[in-house]
Amino acid sequence: MPFQILKTDILSLRCDAIINPTDESFSGSGGLDLQIHRAAGPALRQACDRLGTLGIGEAVLTPSFLDSCRAIIHTVSPWWTERETDLQSLRACYRNSLQLATDYQFERVAFPLIGSGTRGFPKETVLSVAAEEISDYLNRHDDVEILLVIRDRSEFQPDPALLAELDRYILFVGYREQKQEQPEQSFQERKSRIEERRRIAKRPPRSQRREWEALHVASTESFPAMTQEDGEAEAEETAMSALMEPTPAPAAAAPVFEQSTAGHFEPDRAPVLDESFSQMVLRKIDEKGFRKDADCYRRANIDRRLFSRIRSDRNYHPKKTTAVALAVALELPPEEAKELLMKAGYSLSHSILFDVIIEYCLVNRKYNIFQINELLFEYDQPLLGG
Repeated sequence: MPFQILKTDILSLRCDAIINPTDESFSGSGGLDLQIHRAAGPALRQACDRLGTLGIGEAVLTPSFLDSCRAIIHTVSPWWTERETDLQSLRACYRNSLQLATDYQFERVAFPLIGSGTRGFPKETVLSVAAEEISDYLNRHDDVEILLVIRDRSEFQPDPALLAELDRYILFVGYREQKQEQPEQSFQERKSRIEERRRIAKRPPRSQRREWEALHVASTESFPAMTQEDGEAEAEETAMSALMEPTPAPAAAAPVFEQSTAGHFEPDRAPVLDESFSQMVLRKIDEKGFRKDADCYRRANIDRRLFSRIRSDRNYHPKKTTAVALAVALELPPEEAKELLMKAGYSLSHSILFDVIIEYCLVNRKYNIFQINELLFEYDQPLLGG
């Protein structure tokens, strides 16, 4: 997929270039800059010495002298002083680095979270700037894969308010985290992150909670606070405890949109029974008024070659992450997203965390695929795209 978030060692990645946040004199004195210089050896030091100095926000390229990549793009991050110019300079780091990737026709480029270390930028700000600049670049360029690489969870912080709202939605639909899904340490780390977000976040407005209830994405019994005026806080804490404690997986769970009561998610028209997944995607592209295919597949975080296969093969069967990504790119309301997924043989279930997160985004009309992937990454789920 064109944009991925990875938790790994950036020096271990096979790519055309890695981005090195450095200082004005390429000192290699700390952090990733130091690691790169140690791995590349004295040849990189000599190449940097010939460059002289570099201004804040500027970017320059040298050979990598590494086996894993061809080049290193050096850029100087500003210090965070809470001024607007700091954000402008940070954006320039990404834009100038990406421009060099275009100039040298690189196909795979790895970025760290520039400014997230000693430069002092708030972590959610750094992530927001990175996602915005990279997504804007990918909206204008094909066949480039951008990897956003983090070393550990302390670097990665999506919007806390958005995460807190998602946590409440997970409680609302009755999903219960299964401790056996992952190692004890990982489970406890996630539990701590969720508890901290809930500590600083406000409860959702009653109007929003009633809207969720009206959409029939879960029975009211799944979340007592939705129907009982008294004891709301106690009910929510009970649900939070259920989320964190290991419990047997439910024996069965109905697909999220298949409700027998109000029929809220029924399409306004009868589905085209003999229409394949590929045909429905192409029809929706025309209905949504996209002038060209790229307007869709870039928004879906899938590359041109994959979309060409979807267009050319009437019976193409996508992965679930690809099918969901296209539903998001087309900004389909929940009932139409359900229909598209069914064409590919998929549905959404409240017993699968990935599905609950996707349902939350569809119900709340959140169609920014990079923001959705941030939420999925936070919960260690597969990312959208292909």
